[in-house]
Amino acid sequence: MNIDRVATFVSELNYDALPHTVRERARLLLVDTFGCWLAGRTQPSYQLAVRGAARAFGSASPALRALACAVAASALDFDDGHYQGGGTHLGSGILPSVLALAPRDTSLYEIVTSLH
Repeated sequence: MNIDRVATFVSELNYDALPHTVRERARLLLVDTFGCWLAGRTQPSYQLAVRGAARAFGSASPALRALACAVAASALDFDDGHYQGGGTHLGSGILPSVLALAPRDTSLYEIVTSLH
């Protein structure tokens, strides 16, 4: 599948049309990613990412927030994909990026359900 087909598929998704099992799995993965994110903030790799990204991007940039949170979410290797033997950790990179770019008054629910 090429990137154009993936982009078209994703842009046409509708949260309410997704099967309940898919929505429930997504919810569990979001909760899992947040838990890994919070636990990972205690790790030295998170502190290094914050300092390094601050030098590169500035202390309040969306890029800094996304990078630091992605490092935290993956720091303990418990994030999505790892415990199932996979090598991908998509949630730890995608979720912080989406949240960093969203307007500050946007809830996570609004982000997830804004798929149309």
